[in-house]
Amino acid sequence: NVDSFTVDEAALSTFDQGRRGALTYLLTARENQEKYQ
Repeated sequence: NVDSFTVDEAALSTFDQGRRGALTYLLTARENQEKYQ
């Protein structure tokens, strides 16, 4: 089914973007913590 495949692709893309955003946020927070310690 093409529709379900498209939905899965969109969900995976969104999940990947969210995961990358979280990693970037954690790295930035850690850098800021070290900077202000």
